Amino acid sequence: MRDDPGMRAIARLWARLDAYRRDELVQLLSPEALDDLHPVQRLMADPEGPVQTRALALSAVTWFHWCRYHLLTGERAERELRMALAAGAQAAAVSPALVPPDALAMVRSGSLLADPAIEADRAGRRVTLAGQTGDQTALNEALASLARAVAQMPADSPDLVPLRAQLANGWRDRCRATGDVRSADRAVEVGTALVEDLPDTHPLLPSLLSDLAMSHLARFDLTRGPQDLAAAVAAAERSTRLPADSPGEQARIDSNAAIVHSRSQSRGEAAHGSALERALALGRAAVESTASDHADRAGRLTNLGRDLFFEHLRTRAREPLDEAVTHLTQALRLSAADSPYLTLQHSILAGCLLARHTVTSARADLDAAIEHQRSALAELPRSSRPAPDPAGVSGQLAGMLRHRFELTGELDDLEEAMLLEEGRSPG
Repeated sequence: MRDDPGMRAIARLWARLDAYRRDELVQLLSPEALDDLHPVQRLMADPEGPVQTRALALSAVTWFHWCRYHLLTGERAERELRMALAAGAQAAAVSPALVPPDALAMVRSGSLLADPAIEADRAGRRVTLAGQTGDQTALNEALASLARAVAQMPADSPDLVPLRAQLANGWRDRCRATGDVRSADRAVEVGTALVEDLPDTHPLLPSLLSDLAMSHLARFDLTRGPQDLAAAVAAAERSTRLPADSPGEQARIDSNAAIVHSRSQSRGEAAHGSALERALALGRAAVESTASDHADRAGRLTNLGRDLFFEHLRTRAREPLDEAVTHLTQALRLSAADSPYLTLQHSILAGCLLARHTVTSARADLDAAIEHQRSALAELPRSSRPAPDPAGVSGQLAGMLRHRFELTGELDDLEEAMLLEEGRSPG
């Protein structure tokens, strides 16, 4: 079967559907996705082909159009729905198990009208998609659709809690993308109402509390209100005291709590140390529980490395610097070449190496710090938003170069530093 071209084509299409299940939604809307679809459509339509291959092709095509229907709107969505139901009717004749359950119900009813649960799921998927693409118009429309769909769902629907959570998180995504405090207000309002409605024994409560903590933190970023930071800490701490539904989710909860505690360091020296110690403990737990190939491992290593750098600044000990350099180096190895966080990662690592050079006078650390700061400057154009201050990044590099010039007398370092200070690019 593995050498069968037809089965390989079906497997490629299923790989895209697997990405959809992981919420990597853009993959299903790319031109390459349609390229993967066409050979499977030909298998589906071939009456002379093997029965099993044709059945699997029908199933894959049905799922493909059904999933795209959830991501699109208007006439494009209706076209995907019609194609899903047409292929689904043929697949169901072979075996109903080949068809998505909700699509099967629509095939049997002969109706193109989706029930409220399907509409809510579609709106939720579009919220996620808009967050991934950065399309604010699409995000606004999806949030409005999701709010309407959630309001129409019965209170005992098992889908209601996850969809309310998605609505809160969608508002938080909009806040982060636009800097709109009203979106942060909505995220906190929806998230707070949700956790207040649930008992401590609800399996999703730890995750929802963690999400609420991040919504409070997003609003704190805009308002600098101490009550939001305190609420973020309280929700994060409560989330860590309840059992998560999986080790992977526990790692996410610990990581979010570490971020919250790291941000709460500015409330006095005693609180600073206590909050940072808690951030480090949670950050280490999150990293230890995150698989080596997990998409979030690089980010969690970066956060832990940053907090270890703060610990060095607090204690002046060298050991946190050594650990930070190890974690940040690994984070860079794991990061994609087009990651929007490379400037941040290179810059933190450069700061750690420079600090270690200050402690040990090791020239290799200074040289490495300069190279990482150069990389940080080079990666600025594709940095995440809000982007680091270009003047700050180049100013730090200029300072490192001047320091090396003072040690070595190398005029090229002085010349490069002066060009950076004048706002010009060296070379």
